[in-house]
Amino acid sequence: MGVKKSLNFGGINSADYGVWITGSGTFSSPERDVEYVSVPGRNGDLIIDNNRWNNIEVTYPANIQSDFDTKIQAFRAAMGRKRGYQRLEDNYHLDEYRMASFTLGIQPETTPLNRGGEFDLVFNCKPQRFLKSGDIPLQFLPIVPSASTLYTAYIPVNDDSVEFVVRCLESDTLTVTVKTYDENKDEIGGTQYTCEDGDSNTFSFTASDEFWRIIVTGQSDIDAININIKTTTIYNGEALSLNALFGRTFWIQNPTGYATQPMIEVYNGSLSAMTISNYDESGTREEYYQFHIASTGVNRFYMDCDTQYVYDDSKNNLTDKLTITTAESAIGEALVFPQLGEDKIKLYTSLTYGTVTGLGLVNIYPHWWRL
Repeated sequence: MGVKKSLNFGGINSADYGVWITGSGTFSSPERDVEYVSVPGRNGDLIIDNNRWNNIEVTYPANIQSDFDTKIQAFRAAMGRKRGYQRLEDNYHLDEYRMASFTLGIQPETTPLNRGGEFDLVFNCKPQRFLKSGDIPLQFLPIVPSASTLYTAYIPVNDDSVEFVVRCLESDTLTVTVKTYDENKDEIGGTQYTCEDGDSNTFSFTASDEFWRIIVTGQSDIDAININIKTTTIYNGEALSLNALFGRTFWIQNPTGYATQPMIEVYNGSLSAMTISNYDESGTREEYYQFHIASTGVNRFYMDCDTQYVYDDSKNNLTDKLTITTAESAIGEALVFPQLGEDKIKLYTSLTYGTVTGLGLVNIYPHWWRL
């Protein structure tokens, strides 16, 4: 006998109820939402594409091999308590999941003496098969204040290129030291940059097999690739860093070829600026979104581009804090939330620090999917 397979629906693991499945009904793809209109006097039909995919019905043949009556009662009760869309996973597709609802009931056929039984579990699913890798946040740290007055951000070593845009207010001076290290973390080079009196400088680095560490003199050693920035403005004997703005540019490659609506999580009271630019495979920009979120008074908030909603940890509505200043290729005049395009994606993020404390972290959950 082969390895038994199970599913998990909204946290309910069928194996806990002795319910085992086969995956024969899970490989179908959804239908595109199109309409065919016959036009008198014209050969062929007119196709109206609604630019979406329909929900799909997914069926799992299932069985209980012993103690059927007790197990089916407990399983049916657990499944019946789940309403709306829930996360659906199974052992056949370990790298993905669906968003599904379970509304059709269970109609079993039992074996003699009701020791066991077979039945279908039918789910109404959204058309996407979401990749679990799309739930792992892409972490962008434009700035991170430490306990002292330093800013720190981590550079992914697998970046082909990393760009830092540093701006400072009048009378401020930022000093950035870039050091390179080999694989043994032995220093092999260093360069220093400054930004003074309201200047705006862009520093670009090309990452390779070495480590990059960007530091400010006096920062305690952090066992990570980091950026530390400190102003030379002195107030009460301390160097201030609250007037600095630090941003970074990132490139992302969509692994599936399907545009997606991300979740953006910000550990700060506001988002000074973010732009998302979508390019096709030839490098031509197709879409461009520029937006910012005004001061919210909270330490963390979320921008859900699927539900078009901005909220805090208590689900308070903060959507009125969002301003979309540019949305090329957007349809209609309503507030347009950005999407991550089908191929290459460029993001710029920046944050400003004031009275609200936070990690300065921007998490983007890309929600990659395929059909």
